[in-house]
Amino acid sequence: MNTVKLSSKMSVNQRQRKQAKIYIAAPLFSPAERQFNEEVCSAIESSCAVYLPQRDGMLVESVTREEFKVAEKVCRCVYTQDIEAIRRSDVVVAVLDGRALDEGVCIEMGYAKALGKVIIGYKSDVRVTLPWGHNPIVSGCVDVWIKCLDDLSNWFEHFSKRTPRKV
Repeated sequence: MNTVKLSSKMSVNQRQRKQAKIYIAAPLFSPAERQFNEEVCSAIESSCAVYLPQRDGMLVESVTREEFKVAEKVCRCVYTQDIEAIRRSDVVVAVLDGRALDEGVCIEMGYAKALGKVIIGYKSDVRVTLPWGHNPIVSGCVDVWIKCLDDLSNWFEHFSKRTPRKV
């Protein structure tokens, strides 16, 4: 693997191509969830190239029930876009707040783990379903647990400095 030192003379596009690529797996079905996802993105975007599905992909909720045939196509498109973004990522940040975990986030984590991606479990919430914590399969996917946005930002700042990028 070739390593590249970033020069301040490089364009933003050149630097972005060499930055670590991050996929944010998080619930996005309410305005509060989407707002929090934006905060997670802001915490790490200065260090890495971030794919935030609600911003960089499509939202299914924009399709009404009357347009069900269109919704099926949109769902397939969302799935395809997100799977491809996970493939291109180096790290997946999984937002795991809440007593019950979002099933989409769990699937994204499992897929990313099967591809050998690093999984960051973001959990600022003490609620869990099981007396001992999360399902062992979920916990087994997580490489690093992080509890607050400042720690997330610091982790990615350090990660981006030590991660050699391919040319």
